[in-house]
Amino acid sequence: MLPGKPATLTQRVRLDGQDLVMSMTGARAEGIAFTVACAALPDAAPERRERVLAAMRAGMLANIAGTEERADAVTVPLIDTAGAPRTRLPAMRVAVRGTVQSRPTAMRAVFVGEAGRACQAVVVGENLPEEEARLFLDSLRLVAPAG
Repeated sequence: MLPGKPATLTQRVRLDGQDLVMSMTGARAEGIAFTVACAALPDAAPERRERVLAAMRAGMLANIAGTEERADAVTVPLIDTAGAPRTRLPAMRVAVRGTVQSRPTAMRAVFVGEAGRACQAVVVGENLPEEEARLFLDSLRLVAPAG
């Protein structure tokens, strides 16, 4: 659930020493960025997926010169294409404080992977509304590939 008209971008990124295709969808509202991004992995190997998720997390921390204040294990629903629940996926939710252009910045994010993809949902901004960030992150669902 995005707070405004979304923009979508697909680009090549380098994560864990690998060139991967990442698709991102996001929107801004009152100076706060709400974004979901998933990187397509070359295979479904859990070890590779975990390394890429760790690289995504480290990259987001670096983007705001941040320090994690909190990291919690959570789960994210995996649904089928009709929206029916399939299972819950292990994920990591983090709260980060940092700076962007010398301004205090907060970030809340969830990092989750499934099969051949690694995903992140991120809310970042100077005056982060905690309730809106929580609602956005709690609304994250991954859709299982058909078949």
